[in-house]
Amino acid sequence: MWIVSKNGFFSVVEKPGDRERGVLTVRGRILEDMEWFKDNISWESEIVSTPKADYGYRMQVARQQFEQALLAMARDVDYANFKGNFSGEPEYEDKENRAQIYFRVWDSLAFLEYLDD
Repeated sequence: MWIVSKNGFFSVVEKPGDRERGVLTVRGRILEDMEWFKDNISWESEIVSTPKADYGYRMQVARQQFEQALLAMARDVDYANFKGNFSGEPEYEDKENRAQIYFRVWDSLAFLEYLDD
């Protein structure tokens, strides 16, 4: 699952062994995104740096805690247009660049509409 939120971009997967441990693996490309997740959602989790992997950071999160995180993110929606107002916490120094990247993702995904033809 990909999560693109005003608080960051996260990829959530079930790695081998995660189910038995009752966890999911949350991955991210930006340390600040992962720090936000840790500080606000998963205090006990440790961020692990994985510079040679496709995502530079990851952490293990209890499934139940992740479910609560999704509810918290849903409750935190306070904007009428995501692309126009993704500027949540943390305050990104690269806010304009991130907005452009998020727009490109939105624009690329718009092509899914053509699959319905």
